[in-house]
Amino acid sequence: MGEFADDAYEAAMQEMYLFSKALDEEMEHTSNQEVVNRMITYFKENSVDVQNKLELLCKEILITAKRTKRLTPKQKSCLLKLLLQREDYSDDYYYY
Repeated sequence: MGEFADDAYEAAMQEMYLFSKALDEEMEHTSNQEVVNRMITYFKENSVDVQNKLELLCKEILITAKRTKRLTPKQKSCLLKLLLQREDYSDDYYYY
């Protein structure tokens, strides 16, 4: 059982690393406006899950961004995390 736990831990760490790497790449290559547009499209297609704290936070970020007309790197990162988790891009970072 110890070997299985070690392998599972290693796989989880690899997946976390690949997700972080995918997030960093998206942060560099995606404009703020594109992130906001993708997020709005996502919420039009899928209603906000009130049980999911990340989705609620992203909704509030969009409301704030609309009011202030800007997006901080931390807000952009949060929006991209949700998009990476929910969109078809998830295959890019999963450990096989």
